[in-house]
Amino acid sequence: MNQSQQPKRKYTAEFKADVLRLVANGEPITAVARKMGISDSLIHAWRKTNDKAGPPVRGKENRSQSSTRSRKPTPATAANRD
Repeated sequence: MNQSQQPKRKYTAEFKADVLRLVANGEPITAVARKMGISDSLIHAWRKTNDKAGPPVRGKENRSQSSTRSRKPTPATAANRD
């Protein structure tokens, strides 16, 4: 192994979830990367993998889900359904 190359670090699922949660809650990726001691490109890769993998990280919702969840039927809409 070349001296300038460091061995790949392994990150736990909990660490990744914590990082993604911070980003999902609105913290800038560059700030989270600096605070956690990782590269911002690594966070982007984890987000891409997480988006493909399935259910969102706690605190992060799909925009289409959040908009339909927050809507409550109005009396007029409820009457039209009957």
